[in-house]
Amino acid sequence: MLTERKLQILRLVSAGLSTRKVAGPHHLSPKTGSVRKMLLTGKLNIDSIADLILFAFPH
Repeated sequence: MLTERKLQILRLVSAGLSTRKVAGPHHLSPKTGSVRKMLLTGKLNIDSIADLILFAFPH
């Protein structure tokens, strides 16, 4: 369902990292990191970052 890269971003978001810190290790701009979070929520049919974090726990 999710690529390994998307799972890594999901784990970083669920750990509470800021958009800038999520983007940094992946050599992305903060804007791109923000877009990636948005794409994750869309792909998973999730409405908020809080729900994204809840989704991440079993993964």
